Amino acid sequence: MAEQSERGSGAGTRGAALRRVRAIVGRRSQDMRDADRIGYVAAGVVVAVGLLGLAGGFAILVPDGKEAMEGRLALSLERRATVLNTEIRSAWGRSKALATPATLQTMRQLAANAGDGRARARLADIVRGLRTPGFTAVAFRTTAGIEVGRSGTFVAAPALAVPVELPTPSKLLWDDGYVLRTRIALVDGPRVVGTMIAEWRLDPAIVGGLSRPGRFGDTLDFAVCASKGAGRMDCFPLHSAGGRVLRDLPDRVAGHFIPMHYALEGKSGVARARDYRGVASIVAYQPIGTLGLGSVLRLDADQLYAPIVHRLVPLLYVFPLLALGAILLLRVQTLPLVRRMEESEERFRTMADYTYEWEYWRGPNCRIVYMSPSCERVTGYTQAEFLADPSLVERIVHPDDRQQVATHLEHYRDDTNHSIDFRIVTKQGAVRWLAHSCSPIFRADGAFLGRRVSNHEITDRKRAEEELARAKERLELALEASSLSIWEYDIREGLVVLDEHWAELIGGAPGETVAAPEELMRRVHPEDAPRMVRAAAATIRGGAAFFQEEVRIQCPEGWKWILCSGKVDARDADGRAVRMVGTNRDITQHKSAEERIHHWAYFDRLTNLPNRRLLEDRLQQLLVQARRKRSLVALLFIDLDRFKPINDEHGHEVGDWLLQAAAGRMLACVRQSDTVARIGGDEFVAVLPEIHTVGDALVVAEKIRLALAEPFVLADGRPLAVSSSVGIAFYPAHARGPRDLLRHADEAMYDAKAAGRNAIVVFRGHPVAGGGSPDPA
Repeated sequence: MAEQSERGSGAGTRGAALRRVRAIVGRRSQDMRDADRIGYVAAGVVVAVGLLGLAGGFAILVPDGKEAMEGRLALSLERRATVLNTEIRSAWGRSKALATPATLQTMRQLAANAGDGRARARLADIVRGLRTPGFTAVAFRTTAGIEVGRSGTFVAAPALAVPVELPTPSKLLWDDGYVLRTRIALVDGPRVVGTMIAEWRLDPAIVGGLSRPGRFGDTLDFAVCASKGAGRMDCFPLHSAGGRVLRDLPDRVAGHFIPMHYALEGKSGVARARDYRGVASIVAYQPIGTLGLGSVLRLDADQLYAPIVHRLVPLLYVFPLLALGAILLLRVQTLPLVRRMEESEERFRTMADYTYEWEYWRGPNCRIVYMSPSCERVTGYTQAEFLADPSLVERIVHPDDRQQVATHLEHYRDDTNHSIDFRIVTKQGAVRWLAHSCSPIFRADGAFLGRRVSNHEITDRKRAEEELARAKERLELALEASSLSIWEYDIREGLVVLDEHWAELIGGAPGETVAAPEELMRRVHPEDAPRMVRAAAATIRGGAAFFQEEVRIQCPEGWKWILCSGKVDARDADGRAVRMVGTNRDITQHKSAEERIHHWAYFDRLTNLPNRRLLEDRLQQLLVQARRKRSLVALLFIDLDRFKPINDEHGHEVGDWLLQAAAGRMLACVRQSDTVARIGGDEFVAVLPEIHTVGDALVVAEKIRLALAEPFVLADGRPLAVSSSVGIAFYPAHARGPRDLLRHADEAMYDAKAAGRNAIVVFRGHPVAGGGSPDPA
C-alpha cells in the first residue's frame, strides 16, 4: 500500500509539473501569436501609409512643384533683370565720369576756338588716358558739331539698337554682346561747352551668364525687348532663335497679348502663354527697372512636371521600406528630442513675446518657425499672415532695397552675425526703415538650426539723418553762393594783396589788405601752418597744379575755419613761379555741421546718450583693459516695464519725455567713468568697469531700480508709474566678448520680466573657461 501510495504521489507530482510546463508553453505561444498579429497589423499600416503617402505625395507635389517652379522662375528673372539694369546704369555712370574737370576746361577753350592747337593736344592726351576695361570708344564735339577728339572704335553696324530711358540720350546696342552708347552734354558752369559720345561694352562675364539655362532645362529662354510702337517690338538674341536678333515682332499671338507686351507696360508676373513661335510655355515677365525695356524668362510647359515625375518614380520602390524605418526610428529615437524641442521652443516663445522689437526665427530652409507679435505693430501684418505666406517677409521690402536684402540672404548659412538697414512698405502703404540684425543658431553638435532675426524700427533716425544731409547740402550751397576773398601773391616782391572781403572775413579795417606772407601766416593756427606752407611750396615748385587747404585763422571773435585755394598763374622763361592767385572762403559753419553729424552718428537723438554703435566701441575697449588689468566689468541690461501702455495712452510726446527723464535718473546713479546707453525703444545698457565685487554692481542696479520706480510727474501734475527689469552679466565670468556679454545680460533681463518685473536677475549660465563665479551667494 505504501508503494502504491508513493507511486501515486509521484505520478501526481509529475502530472502537475507537466501541466505547469504546458501552461508556460501555451502562454509563450499566445505571446508570440500576439506579437505576430501586432507585426502584421504594423506591416499593414506601414504598407497602407506608404501607398497613401505615395499617392498623396504625387497629388500634393504636382501643384506645389508647379508653384515652386513658377516662383523660382519669377525670382530668377528678377535677379537677371536686376543684374542687367545695374550693369546698364553702371556703364552710364562710368560714361558720365569721363567728363572730368580737366576735360571741361579744355572743351571750354575749344568751344571758344575750335582750332586751338594746344587745347586739341591736351584733349588728345586726356582721351588717350580714358581707356579702361569695358571702354569701347569716346568722341568729343564742340557745340558747333566739330569733332575735336576721339579714342577707340565705335560699333559701326550693330545688329540691333534700341533707345533706353537714362538721364541722357542713350541706346543699347547688340554687337556680339550688349554695348551702351550714350550722348552727354558737357556743362561748365552755366554753359554747354560741347558733347561727349561714349560706348561701353557691358561685362560679358556678368551679362553673358544671363542667358544660361542653369537648373531649369535646355528650353529656358531669357529675352530682352524694346517697344517700337504700333504693337511691334525688337528683341535681343534668343537661345530658341539660334542666337539671332528678332526684329519687328508682333505683341500678339492668336489674338492674345504675349507676356513681353505686359513687361513693356511696366507689369510683372508669371503666366501660361504661347511665345512668339506659338509654343505653350510658362513665362515670367517684368520690366527692367525704368529703362523702358521688358524682360521675359520662358520655359516650355512640357518641362514643368519633369522634375516631379523624375523624383517620384524611384519612391514607388523604396517608399514603403523608408516609411517603416522612419516610423520605427521616429518612435524610438526622436520622440524625446521632439519633446525637448517643444520645451525649448516654448521657452524661446515666452522670452521673445516680451520684446518690443519685431523678432522672428527662420529655420535651416529659411522658412519662418516663429514670429513675434510685434510684427503687426511694425508692418501692419499679423503673425498668422506671415506664417501662412513665408515669402511675405521679402515681398514687403521696398523695391529699391530688394537687391541688398537678396545679397544679405546669400550669407544665410554663415556662422557670423550680419546687420543691414533697409526699408519696408507696411500693409497701410507707409514706408519704414528697419535696422535688421540676425544671428546664427547652432545645436550642441554643430548642426545649423537657422537664424534669429531682430528688426528695430529706425524711421525717425533715418529721417533725422536725411534732414542733416539736406541741411549740409543747403549749407554748402549757401557757402558756394557767398562772396569769396580773392588774393594775389607777387612772389618776386614778397607781397600778398587781398580784396576787401578779407577784412570782412577776419573783422579787420575795411578796404584792401597788403601784407607779407609771414605776417599772414602768424594768423594761421600753429597746427595748420606747416601743412599750409608745404602745400603752397609744392605748388610754387610745380609739384602740384594747385593747392587747397582747410586752416584756422585767428579773428577777434575766435578761430575761423578758412578754405584757402591757390595756383600759380605766371612763370618766367626759366619756369620759376612769379605770381600766384587764389581765394579764401569761410567754412566755419560747414565744419560745425560736420561736427554735429559726427556727434549724432554716435549718440541717441532723443536722450543724448551713447547709441548702440558707440556702446559697442566703448565696451570693446573696456574689455581689453579689463583683460590686461584682470579686473571685473559688469553690464546691466535695463528695460522699462509697462512703457508701451503709457506710450499708447498718452502719446509719443509723453513717451519721449519719459525716456529722457528715465535716462537722467540712470545717469545720476552711476559714476563718471561708467557708461549709460540707449540701444532702442525702452531698452538701456549701463556698463560698470573696474568694479571690485559683484556686490558693487548689485548696489548700482538697486539704485537704478529704485530711482525708476519713483513716479514720473507730468507738467499737469499727473503721475506716471513705471518700473524696470534689470539683467546683469559679468566679464570675464559670463562672456569672452562684447556680444556674448550683451546677450547674456539680455537673457537675465528676460528672466527678471518672467519673475514678475521690477526685479534684478544675475545671469546664471555656466561660466566661461577661466572666468570666476559671479554668484554673490
